[in-house]
Amino acid sequence: AARRTPWDSNCLAQAIAAKMMLRRQGIPSTLYLGVVRPVHADALGAHAWLRCGSHILTGERGHGRYAVVGSFTDRRS
Repeated sequence: AARRTPWDSNCLAQAIAAKMMLRRQGIPSTLYLGVVRPVHADALGAHAWLRCGSHILTGERGHGRYAVVGSFTDRRS
């Protein structure tokens, strides 16, 4: 679906949108932000993915290469 939007639907936009949809339904999830330094480049690579339970819902491809630098988990009430 992200390929069909008229705007840039990068990994962060996808993770945030999915997190908001889950939150509206009362389903807890965790949004992760990660970075990686490519072997032959000076710039860092960044990635975002969303986990719900044991399932990666967005950004699954390659997420294991990234070091987690931040995560946002829903509080349970």
